Amino acid sequence: MKRILKTTLTIAFILIAALIILFFMREYLSNYFVRSKLDDIVLPGKNDHVLVFAPHNDDEVLGAGELIGKTIKNGASVKVVMMTNGDGFKNAVQLDYFKLNPQPFDYIKFGYQRQNETTAALNMLGLSSKNIVFLGYPDRELSVLWSSHWDNSDPYISAYTQVSRSPYYNSFTKGAPYAGADLVRDITTIIKDFQPTHIVMPHPNDKHPDHWATNCFVKYALTALDYHPVKEWLYLVHRGDWPTPPKENINMYLVPPAKLIGTGTDWQALDLSDQEIREKITAIHLYKTQINILRLLMIAFERKNELFGEYPNVRISRLDRADNTIAPDNNNRVIIDPLQDALNLEISRETDIIGVYTELSKNNNLHVFIKTDGKIGKLPKYYLNMILFYDQKIARLSLADVDNKITLKHESALSIDNSSGIVSDTKGQYLHIMIPGNIIGEPNHIYINAMSSISGYRMDKTAWRMLDK
Repeated sequence: MKRILKTTLTIAFILIAALIILFFMREYLSNYFVRSKLDDIVLPGKNDHVLVFAPHNDDEVLGAGELIGKTIKNGASVKVVMMTNGDGFKNAVQLDYFKLNPQPFDYIKFGYQRQNETTAALNMLGLSSKNIVFLGYPDRELSVLWSSHWDNSDPYISAYTQVSRSPYYNSFTKGAPYAGADLVRDITTIIKDFQPTHIVMPHPNDKHPDHWATNCFVKYALTALDYHPVKEWLYLVHRGDWPTPPKENINMYLVPPAKLIGTGTDWQALDLSDQEIREKITAIHLYKTQINILRLLMIAFERKNELFGEYPNVRISRLDRADNTIAPDNNNRVIIDPLQDALNLEISRETDIIGVYTELSKNNNLHVFIKTDGKIGKLPKYYLNMILFYDQKIARLSLADVDNKITLKHESALSIDNSSGIVSDTKGQYLHIMIPGNIIGEPNHIYINAMSSISGYRMDKTAWRMLDK
């Protein structure tokens, strides 16, 4: 009897100990399981040209530092393009210069300082200084160039440097106006000259406006050029409390945020050796101005791998259905947006956009359905933004809907101002917008996104996605 009791207690102790170990190891087990489901990146090699776009000085190292280093060692050519000089980070300037109220020249000085950090970090990874391009566009304001300051007749004035043109002597275009069209021009020139086989850029679902806008500008330039690289790899930097766990841990993998799994991205990983991890850590810490203020975020990228995604274009659905028979379904869904990806959306479910559907009818009318997590009421405002690429021109169509009343926004010289025949209707969770064929025409590509707001406060925004004819 005593032996049976002793055996039972021993088994119980082992089980309890195992459960305790599993409890504390669950994060690691989950992390390793998710990594096992990711495909491996195939490194570019000899004769490949890899073009990396970074919104700020440090993003290229955080997101793709060892992709850059390993690719160079593998014989490929690499060029890194810095969209801004990171000169609008007020807290970092205050900390670095011990100034409560930095002046415009302080921000410009800080921009040069961040350039020097970029050069040091990329040189250490094996990239020559001649392959680093500084465009000099305004930090924290790329999304403004994308949405409302497109024409160079209306350049944006930086809230930090207080200039409307690049003040940096080494900008790719000296004195470049702070306008979206000029930024596209610079990106286009670089792509035509370098002829990249691989493009590396931020993911369109990155939360930082400079990051998703960088993706938009590059996708715009590629589409306007009809340029098709072998790969378009996307890296992620800003996504709430991601990377998970938000701390340094070189024994864990970098895996996709849970809310972005199943939303259209094919995730892949580039595993790093112990030496490569140490090399990346060194490169990260060469960004001293950023480590001083963003240490927890930056060291969270010191992992066993780098993470990349592919978010392919999708076809514009055209099933030759009559206008009155078109409805949202899996055949015409083009955007899957994460559910409750912000705290406010858990409260206001009618503003949480979870899907966008598009289909051309047999009469060439474009039907767009915006689906929300809750029944649509009269208070929210919904926005549909499209860039239309034709054989000989590009046009923009930006409209807002409040309680089925449509208004158009004039954003640039490319804007369509004719709203005649555009109608909308609301049924449950769906906002249905129909744009007549005489307005939409026959585009080869449609670049699209949707947003929602209440009382002027933006609630949700989907990633932009390119639709092909």
